[in-house]
Amino acid sequence: MKDFWFTFGCGHVDKKGRSLANNYIILEAENEYEARLEMYRLRNDKYCTSYSSAEDAGVERFSLSRLSKWDVRLCKTPGAQLDD
Repeated sequence: MKDFWFTFGCGHVDKKGRSLANNYIILEAENEYEARLEMYRLRNDKYCTSYSSAEDAGVERFSLSRLSKWDVRLCKTPGAQLDD
């Protein structure tokens, strides 16, 4: 298993409407495809992009804060349906 870093843009928000800008999460998966699939299950396409290292994601360079996948989740159950 490998770690993949996912970042968010200024227009991305959590379920309560709080901005996710300047934050990231780490998902563990066999490969990037599986990591992106997990992210899609959590947020549909509501994230910026994935990276294979903290350095590539700009974690230190931009002083990003780490969140858990539960902090950013939009979908209650696996799948691509967003909750209302």
